[in-house]
Amino acid sequence: ERATKVIGKNTASAVRAGFYQGYTGCIEKIMRLVLKQTRRKFKIVLTGGFAHLFKSSIKGIKTVDKDLTIKGILKVAIN
Repeated sequence: ERATKVIGKNTASAVRAGFYQGYTGCIEKIMRLVLKQTRRKFKIVLTGGFAHLFKSSIKGIKTVDKDLTIKGILKVAIN
């Protein structure tokens, strides 16, 4: 379940909201800093098992690949 509200109604929803909003803010800030530092646009790929939870909340995300890291490790291991 995605926590779209900032303030929870109980401990569980407050913790869920804090994690969700915190990670969303972290991802957005890193994206802004990379853009500012490089002055280039990149294709952003969210990775990891919970990446799909953030796709609709972060502008500019078109691709989610929860298995990207393991795919890379397998590619290196095979070569």
